Amino acid sequence: MKGGHTLFLVGLTGGLASGKSTVAEMLAQSGLPVVNADRIGHELFEKDRDIRERVVALLGTGILDPQGGIDRQKVASAVFSDRTLMTRLEAILHPAIGDEIRKRVWALAKAGHGVVVIEVPLLFESGWDSLMDLTVVVDCPPAEQVRRFLARGGVSEEEAKRRIASQMARSERLQRASVVLDNSGRREALEAGVRRLLELIEERKAGH
Repeated sequence: MKGGHTLFLVGLTGGLASGKSTVAEMLAQSGLPVVNADRIGHELFEKDRDIRERVVALLGTGILDPQGGIDRQKVASAVFSDRTLMTRLEAILHPAIGDEIRKRVWALAKAGHGVVVIEVPLLFESGWDSLMDLTVVVDCPPAEQVRRFLARGGVSEEEAKRRIASQMARSERLQRASVVLDNSGRREALEAGVRRLLELIEERKAGH
C-alpha cells in the first residue's frame, strides 16, 4: 500500500461507541487526512450496484428501506446475531473497501501528505493492522459503551450489549494496540490524549 512513497500510516480503531469517530474528527481538525472505512462501506451500498445486489441476495429484501435503499441498521441487526452471515457479508464488502482505501491513500500520498489516518472498526480482525506504522485504540469501559450506544437510539440495551460482545474482546484489542486513548472521562482529557498522540506520530515519523 505504501509503494515508493514515504508514508506513515496510523490505524485507528476501537469498540462500538468508544469514541473513535470523535478522535478521527480531532485528528482531521489537526490537519491529518482521515480515510474512514465505514463511510466507504456506506458509499458502496449506495453506489455499487453489484455489491448492493449481492448484499440483498445474501440478507433478503427485508434490509431495504421504503425508498429501496439499504437500511444499515437492518443490516446490522441481521448480521450481528449470526456470525456466518457476518463473515459472508465481510467477504463481499472487505475486498472492495480495501481497494478504495488503497486508492485514497495513494491519492493522498501523491498530494504530498506524509501521514494518513485510516479509521477501521475491524482493524485487527481484518489484518489491516499489519500494514500500519502505528495502531491506536480508543477505549472506554463496556458499561459506558452501552450507555453511549443507547443514547444514539434505535436499539435496545440487550441488542447494544450483544453487538458489543460480538466484537473482538476488549483485552485483546488493548493488548494489540501501539497506543491506547482512554475515552472514559471528560472531553478535555481526550483532547489532551490526542495532543500527545500527535506528538508521538511526529516523533515516530521522524525516525520512519
